[in-house]
Amino acid sequence: MYGDSEIGKVPFEYSNLSSLMRTAFENADSEENVFVVNPEFGKSESAVRSVVEFLMEHKGVASEINQPLDSKVMSENVNLPWDATFVDSLYTDDIRSLTNVMEAAFYLGIDNLIDLIGAKIASLIKDLTGKDVEAVLTPKSVVRIFDEDEVEVEEEEKDDE
Repeated sequence: MYGDSEIGKVPFEYSNLSSLMRTAFENADSEENVFVVNPEFGKSESAVRSVVEFLMEHKGVASEINQPLDSKVMSENVNLPWDATFVDSLYTDDIRSLTNVMEAAFYLGIDNLIDLIGAKIASLIKDLTGKDVEAVLTPKSVVRIFDEDEVEVEEEEKDDE
C-alpha cells in the first residue's frame, strides 16, 4: 500500500491500535487489506520491526498496564506476560533502545505501545533519586562537556565581569 521497501505487513484487522493505519485504511481508494510498514516510520529498522511485532502479537486488542506501577518488575505491571517480555527485551542498557521504538510508535499513533514503553521507563527509575535517575535516562552516547564544578566556575566568572 505504501512504498517499495517493506519491513512488514499489518493486516487490516490488526491495525486497530494504530491511528495512522486506521486512517489510511479508511481513506484508501483501493480494497487493500494490509498496511505495508516501511523503514521511514522510525529512526531504525529494528525499532520499526519491534512495532510490527507488537501489532501482530496484539491483533488489534490493547493490553492493560497498571497505573500507578505496582513494581519495578514489568511482569507485575501488565496483564499479558508477552508484553513484559517484549518491553524488557527492548531495553539494552541504553534508554535510546526504548525511545527509538517509542518514536516509531508515536509516528504510527500506537498509544498502547507508547504507554507500555513509558511504563518500562517509569519502572527503570521507580524508587531512584537524582543522579541515579539521570544515569538511567541519559543515553550512553551522550558526552558531558561540563561537570557540576566546571559549570559553577563559569557562572562565577561571568558574574565578576
